[in-house]
Amino acid sequence: MGYSYGILRLDASPEAERHNDSLLGPNTLGVEVVIKKLSDRCGLGNIDPQHNRGGEGYSSAIEMALEYPLPPDGARIVTIRPDRDAFGAMSIFNLRAQGKGDKIDRWLTAWIGAIDRDGFHNAHKMYPRLRGNREAVDAMQAIINGDNSSERRTLEEKINKIGQVLVGEMSRNQITALAAQRKRNNYKEFAVETCGDVAFIEAPGEYGNARNWGNARYPVVVVFDSEYTDRNGDQYPRWSVVRQPNVFDRNGFEEAINVLEAEKRGISVPELHNRMCACGGNKNIVSSAQGKGRGSLLSGKEVFDIAYECAVSGRVS
Repeated sequence: MGYSYGILRLDASPEAERHNDSLLGPNTLGVEVVIKKLSDRCGLGNIDPQHNRGGEGYSSAIEMALEYPLPPDGARIVTIRPDRDAFGAMSIFNLRAQGKGDKIDRWLTAWIGAIDRDGFHNAHKMYPRLRGNREAVDAMQAIINGDNSSERRTLEEKINKIGQVLVGEMSRNQITALAAQRKRNNYKEFAVETCGDVAFIEAPGEYGNARNWGNARYPVVVVFDSEYTDRNGDQYPRWSVVRQPNVFDRNGFEEAINVLEAEKRGISVPELHNRMCACGGNKNIVSSAQGKGRGSLLSGKEVFDIAYECAVSGRVS
């Protein structure tokens, strides 16, 4: 029978509730389901080492999937993050269930884990021995993005294709072609305002490119996208604060920004979390909540001001 897969919706709508109800339950395993109200409904558990304080920085979903107990045949595996780490973890469960666990490229999974935890540019500096096959990583991202309109894949097909990359069953020519497809979306230059070590980029409709571009150049970057569009086609403001390792009071920033977001909404911080409107992220990233009706009410300047205070505080967390 094998596994089935799903991507949970984060928007606040009856359609999203019905969609999530169809995916969650006693036979569901979560992968990086960072919203507690959703992860609590994953009856087989939730693999989320980066966003749980106890596991932060030590592993990633794709690495953890190598050793995590296999879900039973027929289980459903879900995520809210359609990225290399989450989809890679799903593929690893599928490969292990097929008896191909010993063929999985451990160097590639470790490199993907490092990139997901720390960002590509940070990982490149921190883990020189793990600098894996860039083409393989880009090929996986191209599969996830589905940029080639002539080859639209289902979620199950994407999981299987990523698995081919992980066990070396995809030809070098195929990997090179997919990687080239990914590289056609080159990052453009962005206008930046800086104050000390903190950079601010306002990038309507360019959230992902701006975040990657800024992270490669500044110790702390605040990216504000007033026209962010998610995979459901919903548009709302989104921001992220990304830091280089060992700078910035990351935890202090998350606490302070959630207090301000709650004040803007006229609710308490616990209620902000209950409504799934709180910000959060891994050890080097803090991002606003995703989903229609949950986008941040803060302006880019408000986010930047708190980020700057946390950058000059002298604390690092």
